[in-house]
Amino acid sequence: MSTLLIGLVMVFIPHNASHYCLVDASWKDAKEDGGIGWSLYSKEGIQVLRGSSSIHSTNSSLEAEAISMSMAVQQMRALRANLNKPLESSVARRHTPLYRTF
Repeated sequence: MSTLLIGLVMVFIPHNASHYCLVDASWKDAKEDGGIGWSLYSKEGIQVLRGSSSIHSTNSSLEAEAISMSMAVQQMRALRANLNKPLESSVARRHTPLYRTF
């Protein structure tokens, strides 16, 4: 991640935050399926986890973005509940689209 983007993100997250999550959605029209994704970063800008999924068609790009935010919140809550366990076993146990990156 670029230094400029890290600097911009750091303006918006609390100074004591150790991680932040970015989300996005793709949308063409109300008749086609879309896609959503999220990435979890350390405060140094290192990607820790990411997830993505296809979604059924939505009425607007705004609705697709809202779904991507909801999915990211659900995934972050699931990860928070498993923070005391090794990350790999938490991910394997839950059937969620989580991927570890290096």
